[in-house]
Amino acid sequence: MDGVLKKAKDLELSMHSKVAGGVVEAKLHNDDFHADINSVQTVQTLRILTYPEIFKASLNATLDYNLQSQSGKLKGDLVEGALRKIKRLTLLKNMQRVISMLSVSKVESMQI
Repeated sequence: MDGVLKKAKDLELSMHSKVAGGVVEAKLHNDDFHADINSVQTVQTLRILTYPEIFKASLNATLDYNLQSQSGKLKGDLVEGALRKIKRLTLLKNMQRVISMLSVSKVESMQI
């Protein structure tokens, strides 16, 4: 990460970071924070946050946030998103199939 911090009349911070396979360019002007997020990989981000790595995509986004009001807006796109094959997800899919089959069997037996 590299950047520049200035404090004259206003607080100014600009930074550039390569993270999770992508690039984040950010600026802070007093209480207003803006970041452009390009090609950040969700799997690497989830790994950094120690969350399950269940979704693979590339994130392109813009973040505008006001520190004083503690509110902001994140607008982005997940490019080429796909669920990853992991044991927990496969187990849930199999359980869903079994429940669906049992439900169909109940309906058929009730109609007889």
